[in-house]
Amino acid sequence: MISDGITLTVIGMGVVFLFLIILVLVLVLSSKIISRIEGKGPSSGPAAPKKQTADNSEVAAAIAAVQAKIHS
Repeated sequence: MISDGITLTVIGMGVVFLFLIILVLVLVLSSKIISRIEGKGPSSGPAAPKKQTADNSEVAAAIAAVQAKIHS
């Protein structure tokens, strides 16, 4: 009775482990296929922030208004 339970446990854990290995392989393979289709390699890190060329006077006015409201 105990040996049947241990056998069932080992078989179940083996099936789950095998499924996880297959899942990892499928994800790696699909990543390589998609990167070839897009013509890009894996990204080397976060993209550099774009320079902000807009006028920040509206933002400064909003910050000043909030500070005035808080300190009054």
